Amino acid sequence: MAVTLDDLSGGRLILGIGAGWHGPEYEAFGLPFDHRVGRFAEDLEVIARLLRGETVDLEGPWRTYRQALLLPPPSRQIPILVASKGERMLGLTATWADAWNTAWFGRVDDRLRTRLADLDAACAAAGRDPATIRRTVGIRLHPPGEGSDDKEGTDAGPAALADFFDELAAAGFDDAIVWSLAKTPSTLEQIARARELHQARAA
Repeated sequence: MAVTLDDLSGGRLILGIGAGWHGPEYEAFGLPFDHRVGRFAEDLEVIARLLRGETVDLEGPWRTYRQALLLPPPSRQIPILVASKGERMLGLTATWADAWNTAWFGRVDDRLRTRLADLDAACAAAGRDPATIRRTVGIRLHPPGEGSDDKEGTDAGPAALADFFDELAAAGFDDAIVWSLAKTPSTLEQIARARELHQARAA
């Protein structure tokens, strides 16, 4: 499905996958909720190797593959994004992912700096250059004047949001994923304006 969607989109797909966390979602689909990271470790390795065009054999505690491959093969190596913060998940991210996500934030603070340091440590343990993994961050954006008690969000207007984008870029982030709690055209315009201001400064 990922290869087909990437082809239909002209090579624009980023495949975001993770171990999940919400038990009722697993129950709704009849999936086991135990050993989530262990199961995900097997799945992530297989998906990454298949998308690289490999033929995969794997005998794991939960999955067995025999000469698995994708036909037709991928026309490019589709980037994989994993959201992670725990030691095991960060290790898997550093080993197999092309991009990493952490969320939710409304400022560059010690919590965010710790997440970045933990990713660097995971890359070092995996023998990977930290500069080779794309860093993305989730931002929770409240309507102006709301969310002042949200320690993981912001209500910044275009100028202040552009400043935040500048700070994130300086901290090493490549992309911001904005979760706007207000679903209005004016909010989208404010985000677009903040992006324009940020890009103008970076040019």
